[in-house]
Amino acid sequence: MQKFYLFIVILLIFITPISVWCQTSESNTNQGTPSYLIRDDYYLDGEKLLIRVHIWGEIRNPGSYMVPDNTNIVELISLAGGPTEYADISKVRITHKNQSTNEKRIIKIDVNNYLKRNSAKSLSPLKPGDIVYVPYNTKRTWREIINIIADIAIIANVIYLISMSRD
Repeated sequence: MQKFYLFIVILLIFITPISVWCQTSESNTNQGTPSYLIRDDYYLDGEKLLIRVHIWGEIRNPGSYMVPDNTNIVELISLAGGPTEYADISKVRITHKNQSTNEKRIIKIDVNNYLKRNSAKSLSPLKPGDIVYVPYNTKRTWREIINIIADIAIIANVIYLISMSRD
């Protein structure tokens, strides 16, 4: 009987999905390498001044992007394919590292509020090296909880059927 319970525990470990919140392994640098580096994270591509920024989280194409200087967060999210259905765009965070002091500053932005007011132009432009994180919403959390409960129910059913077949 102990072997049976050990089997069930091992089965639980391998069957129960473990959610890992990470990015895909695909490279999402959508543009080629610009002509040359001007200063720090500023690049010149023809006559355009570009900066490198990063976007992670619930975005269709997360990754590193070369964008024109003065690009705002709405433009970056659009460039990255837009938010997924599980994105909470009311709690977007931008991490900005001050190059001279090495201090990190986190700015929280309610992109949804900007879009409702139709004032995306009032958003501050991104700076070179900024990291934008779009968190997931409660819909995703509930979906994962329901998936785990469904897996537990399947395992309980298997245990029940096995115990019934032994009687």
